[in-house]
Amino acid sequence: MAVLLSGKPVAEHMCRDIRLRCEKLSRRGVTPTLGIVRVGRREEDIAYERGAIRRAESLNIAVRRFLLPADASQQELIQTLRTVNEDSSIHGCLLFRPLPPHLDTEAVTSVLAPEKDIDAITTASMGGLLTKSDIGFPPCTATACLELLHYYDIPLKGKKIAMIGKSATVGLPTALLLMKEEATVSVCHIFTDKEDTRSFCQDADIIISAAGCLDLIRADYVRPGQVVVDVGVNIGPDGAMHGDVAFDEVEPIVAAITPRRRGRGDLHRAGPAWGPGGLPVSGTKEIMNNYLSPAELLASYSAAGVRKMERSAASLLLLGALAGAIIAIAAAATNTAVYGISDTWTVRTICGLLFPFGLGLVVVTGAELFTGNCMLPLTLLEKKGGSAVLMVRNWALVFAGNALGSLLVAWLCVSCGQLDYSAGALAVYTIRVGAAKCALPFGSALGLGVLCNLLVCLGVLAAASARETPGRLMGAFLPVCFFVLCGFEHSVANLYYIGAALMAAAVPQYASLAAAAGVDLAPLTLTGAASNLVPVTLGNILGGAGLALLLWYCHLKQGGTPS
Repeated sequence: MAVLLSGKPVAEHMCRDIRLRCEKLSRRGVTPTLGIVRVGRREEDIAYERGAIRRAESLNIAVRRFLLPADASQQELIQTLRTVNEDSSIHGCLLFRPLPPHLDTEAVTSVLAPEKDIDAITTASMGGLLTKSDIGFPPCTATACLELLHYYDIPLKGKKIAMIGKSATVGLPTALLLMKEEATVSVCHIFTDKEDTRSFCQDADIIISAAGCLDLIRADYVRPGQVVVDVGVNIGPDGAMHGDVAFDEVEPIVAAITPRRRGRGDLHRAGPAWGPGGLPVSGTKEIMNNYLSPAELLASYSAAGVRKMERSAASLLLLGALAGAIIAIAAAATNTAVYGISDTWTVRTICGLLFPFGLGLVVVTGAELFTGNCMLPLTLLEKKGGSAVLMVRNWALVFAGNALGSLLVAWLCVSCGQLDYSAGALAVYTIRVGAAKCALPFGSALGLGVLCNLLVCLGVLAAASARETPGRLMGAFLPVCFFVLCGFEHSVANLYYIGAALMAAAVPQYASLAAAAGVDLAPLTLTGAASNLVPVTLGNILGGAGLALLLWYCHLKQGGTPS
């Protein structure tokens, strides 16, 4: 089975990079601006325009539109393009084509400045590509092919590449870009003998097809170990869009291939493992670039922070309750696992190995956890949106939801007899843990809360840096394991520990067993609960916000970029 070279993560990676660049320009007072020039009201142009505007806005790129009627004169259009050329606040221009038939396309496009020609429609842009100069930009599809190959770490230098197609928009510029990468390129086109095309393809390390010929590349064109990139566009007999490659025939043979052309979906971002000489190692796969750099990660979290702040109150409460319940179940599980063990080292080690899976489940389910949301100041620092009021609203609603979920689990454990294990020994242990937390001095609870959430937020970030579920779970595991081993204080977990202890102490049988075991019940009151939860919560806020400030300053404010 071949590795699927999905374009979706490539686009996401590029968008993150562009967004960071735009943000750095914005901090210097420069607003990247796209000029859109449209003549008439073709439905295709309007639909494309809407998509371009949405994408630009998502990347913090401003858009200025120059809209001309369908009967606009050639001179009017040329003057519009000259206006775009002369306006230093416009950094790129997109001219929609085809133009109405009364306009001379070649004469019009020649007016546009190459440095603003983002669609490579000018002769100067193509000339710059041919001469390997910095004039203009290469066409977007050709650039996308190279970005795809680079993203999946597919080596090009010295490789044999069969380029099928020689159009000025895809085939020819792609071949030129590949030669700039020191690849050996054979270009096949409509006049190339079919047998020669098959021979070139079989001999190549990489096949790129942009011929616009349905099912051109079949099983007899390929061999094991090859990489196949299909950028052909064809309408098949079924009326759907298809590529040039007979996917079902080719995919079982080659090492890597782009997905079949039908909604790309959420495909795994996997690439081949490259052995000596740069050729794919038969039968091996690995995850390539399966992480985000610190700057990418922080930018991603910052953008997600806006969505967190803008969630409805109901969503925040419900997702908060889910997170609280998950953390409470993890806390109940650790108590159950160790209540019969007296050795502190053994108790903390077992708890440290079990409890982190709670945070892992929170991450996987997309639940809202107060302690993780303590990094929301990062969003405000990056000026992604939101406000201090919305941040505090998020904290209040999520904490309330966490409390609701935690206390519900505590009530169920007590009322349903879960604490009856070993003739109530689990209830005694639960009360002992809660009473000990209520007896913590204010300063100790505050400091242990800071240290705890420093680690929890590191766990959240580590989980978010991975692109696959196993990596996310492992990312969350270690930091949380550390805080449990060290005995740091987590406000949401304490809602269960203290809540369950208070409820258990209200049961006469459990209270008498605890007193007989020498547990001091005096601290276990609502006042004692507040004396723990207030400083621990404040400490959690300081730990999370402090980490956000530190990372923002080092990786974003100081100009960090994705690696």
